[in-house]
Order: sequence, then C-alpha cells, then structure tokens
Amino acid sequence: MGTLSADATIDADVLVIGGGLAGCWAALRACESGARTLLVDKGYVSRAGCSPLSGGVMTAPLPGDDLDVWASEIVERGGYMNNQDWLDAFLEEQAGLVQELDRMGPVIVKDAKGDIRRLSSRGMLSVRCLQFNPKDTMTLLRQRLEQNGCKILDRVHVAELLTDADGRVAGAVALRTRTGEILTIRAGATVITSGPFNIKGRNMVDNVGADGHALAWRAGADLSDMEFAFGGTFSLMQKKYKFPAYNIALGHGAQLINAAGERFMKRYDPERMERTELPQVIAAFLNEVLCGRGPVYIDLRHADDHLVDDLRAVRGATWADELTTGRIKDYRERPVLIEPQWTVWSHRCGIRIGLDCSASVPGLYAAGSVTKIEAVGTHASAGVPVAFCGVAGSRAGRAAAEFARHSGGGAISTDQIDSVVERLQRTRANKAGEAPNAIFLAIRDLLGTPLDCMVLSAERIAEIRRQTASLRARCDNLSAPDPHELLKAEEARNFLEAFDVSMAAAEARPESRESFYRKDYPTTDNQNWFCWHLAKRNGDRAEFRRERIPLDRYRRKPPQMPESHMSPIGRNLEEALHGARVA
Repeated sequence: MGTLSADATIDADVLVIGGGLAGCWAALRACESGARTLLVDKGYVSRAGCSPLSGGVMTAPLPGDDLDVWASEIVERGGYMNNQDWLDAFLEEQAGLVQELDRMGPVIVKDAKGDIRRLSSRGMLSVRCLQFNPKDTMTLLRQRLEQNGCKILDRVHVAELLTDADGRVAGAVALRTRTGEILTIRAGATVITSGPFNIKGRNMVDNVGADGHALAWRAGADLSDMEFAFGGTFSLMQKKYKFPAYNIALGHGAQLINAAGERFMKRYDPERMERTELPQVIAAFLNEVLCGRGPVYIDLRHADDHLVDDLRAVRGATWADELTTGRIKDYRERPVLIEPQWTVWSHRCGIRIGLDCSASVPGLYAAGSVTKIEAVGTHASAGVPVAFCGVAGSRAGRAAAEFARHSGGGAISTDQIDSVVERLQRTRANKAGEAPNAIFLAIRDLLGTPLDCMVLSAERIAEIRRQTASLRARCDNLSAPDPHELLKAEEARNFLEAFDVSMAAAEARPESRESFYRKDYPTTDNQNWFCWHLAKRNGDRAEFRRERIPLDRYRRKPPQMPESHMSPIGRNLEEALHGARVA
C-alpha cells in the first residue's frame, strides 16, 4: 500500500460525517435543499454505529396529544436544566417525523387495528413511545438517499477537520479504511453525526467512540456537560446473553426484584419504580447487591402477551429466540438473572449546538447523540436520543445547505493536510510499536467495574487523569500494519482526548447531579451549578465556563428549587456507602 499521501480531492457543498439516523436525516435534508451532499461513515451506511442496533424505541407524539403536558413532564424530569426552546421545537417536529417514518415503510409496530401502538415511556408518566425496527429503517433511509442523489462513501474515516484562513470549517482529511487511500474533502459546510461518547469493547456497538467529539474539540468547538459521560443500561441476562431491550421489556410490564422477591424499586421511587431514570435504577441495583440483597432479577412473568412478538418485530429473531427457544429457560415461570453495565456510554454530553444545529465554529454543524441534547436536560430516556436524531439531523442538513449556498469556497492550507498525512504515515511506518488494542484493554482496566465508574471523587478523578495522560503518551508509539489498525489507532487517540476533557470537567464540578456522582460532593448544588457547563480548547488545556439557564424567560419553572439536596445516586447508594437506611 506504500507511503501515505493525499491521493484524491472531493468537492461537496455539505459533508456529513456519520451514517446513522442523524447523519442520514441530515444528508437527506441537505439533498432535498439542492446541496451536493457527501455522506461518509467509517463503516457501512445503514449498518454501522448504534442506529441499526438501537433499542427500537423513540418518543412518539401524535396529532391530538397535549404537547405542553409532555414538555412539562420532560422539563421536570430533566431537572429544569433543559433548553426549553429546543424542547418545544423537538416535540413539534418529531410529531411530523413519526408520520413521515410511517409513510416510508412498515417499520413501526402497530396494533390489530393498524394504529401505532404506544407504550409508557421509561422515566415518564405521560410521555409515550413507539417501537420500530431500526435495521429496516436504516435500509429505507439509505435507499432514499441514493434516490435523491447523495454521494455515499462507506468505510471512510475522517481523521481531521480543515479550516480556511477565516477559521471556518471547510472540509476534512479522510482515510479509506480498506485501501489506505487518503482523501481531501472540500466542503461549504460540515455536519458531525458520529454518535454517542462510547468506549470500544464495553458495549454492543464496537465502532462508535469519540471521533466526532475529538474532531469538533480540535477544531475549536464548544463541548457541553462532558462530565456526564457515564451511562448504561441492563444488558446481560444469565451472565452471558445480551438483552439490549430493557426499555421495551418495561413497556410490556417487566419488573425488577431482588433475591427475596421484593420489587425493591418501591423503596427508591415508589411512583415510577423500574421506570425511573436509568442512573437511579442502576444505583439502586448496586445498593441491593452491596447490601446483601442480591442478586437482582428481571421478572417477565408479568409481561403482556405482546413482548416476544414486539421484540421480534423491532430487533429481529435473535433476542426473541433467546426467550422462546429455551436458552433462557422458563422466563414465564421464574425470574431471570440480569446485570447492568455502567461505563463511558453517554447521550448526555457532547458538542454544543444552537437551534439550527450550528456549533460555535463557523461552517460546522452537529446532530444526534454526538451533541449535548439540551432539549431534555440531564434526562436521557423516553426514547428521546433516538427521536432527537431525526429532528436535529433534519435541522442540521437544511441549515448546512443554506450556509454552504452563501459561504463560498475558502482556501485550505496545504500545511494542515500535510500535518495529518504525516501523523498517519508515522503510525503506519512504526513497525515495533504497540497494537491499538493494548490501549483499549488498558482503558477498560482503568474504568473498572460499574461501581468504579459510578462513584467518583477527587482522588479517583486525579488517578484517572494521570493514567489517561500515560495512555495518550503511549499512543505516540502505536503501530498499524494495515489501514484497519490505523483506524483503531485513530480511535484510541480520539477517545483518550475526549475522555480527558470529560474528567477535567468532572474535576471542575464540585457537586453531584443525575448521572454524575462524586462521593466527596454527594449533594446537588443548585445555587452554584444550576447551569450549562461549557468547555473550550485552549492549547492543550480545557477552559470551562458556566452559562446561566434562562428560567426567567422560560414558560415552565420549578415550583421551588432548593439551594442544595442529596443527589439521586447519592441517595440510592447511601446505605451501601455509609450504612444509612434508604428512606
């Protein structure tokens, strides 16, 4: 494959990076706006990333729903940290997207009358979700893109964004991950839609990491609430079977019980129980186990008769068959052992975007789970992350096409291109260095157990940052004998860069809130930290600033906001950590 060099140049009005739901909607809207659109993904568009493997649940407002009731509940569950302008736009536009998706093909689960079947949403009482088949949806979106003339490049990794003399993002340098060919892409506007912040090897989706976060960071864009980087769900049954359908199971009546058969979530959230926010459920799970009341089971004996059929409709045969072919025995007669994951896997932090999905750098837009989903504040359930992909993707595609129409083509310095090519070439030429997998194994060792990831402190954060710095130094000696290994080396660098920003943000935030918990600061401090926490790159450092949430102009206000209170995770883990009785 020879020495790396910039082998080809491609011109586009709009470049979209990432071919999941957000990327496909963005590219489709850009095409419909008349822009020459290029969609690239380091996998295969319609089969890569989390979208085709998502849980198959999304927020589903329909005509006739009182969206103000929905918005009020989402604001309350989001701790009033929502951008309510975004929330109103999201709910209104999602109603139209649900109908558009329904017209695309038979991907939404319906009842016997042919109406969309909706379920109570996890974490909510009024908000409803629908179930859909993600894999078939992605296939239909790719077909629509091809019909609209979108140019799609599969298995192309974007290594760096390029800027013109005015600081506008004007394209990218990319790597074909099978041939090693280097591409220079010149674009009037660029949209990042590369998915959530994720650690490779810990989740089902192995090709989503932190590429988009790192690209935006190095280009100078603001990131928001990066300390909220940890998350998870219940994903293992009987210690070996993947079951990424917890939300669907709850919608059909599943319950969680401890070893004594107690529906233990009654002690932690008697109103919503298992359907409360996932961070609180997982903290309660850990508390039960640590206090000797484990193991914990998912009880499907109370699930309705639609569970298996809906699993098959949404996710295909795999997970439904685990329940029906005897691999998981007698699920209708006895509870099934279940375990959570809690690691770097977050929809709660990311690129800061405006209502038009513009980042803080001209020419750069972002959509989907690579962004901070301000519409929902600290809350990330109710199928919102999936639904947000369509709304934000649509907005980003239209806005990027409009920007490109008026921006003109700025000159890109060849020095930028040469610098990226030299970095890639240096890794390819290193024959004696470490394999990238060694870095990811070390990261997983550093993260440790779900409890290690959930319970932070000044000492723990300092140790993580120290080891992260050591791992980043090791990345300078990575070896990549082929383009695929070169891609993994790039993924390792990008993850560590974004992860260090998240830990710096955690270090700067002396409180606990929703999914972010510090045992040395277990209370939520509304007096000082009821805000959006923004990070900007300054050389090799992250600089932080707090932006006030403008409750004074928002319609939905908290009836009373205490200056401080015990955080939800702190409350649920109190018995295990401090020997206190859970109220």
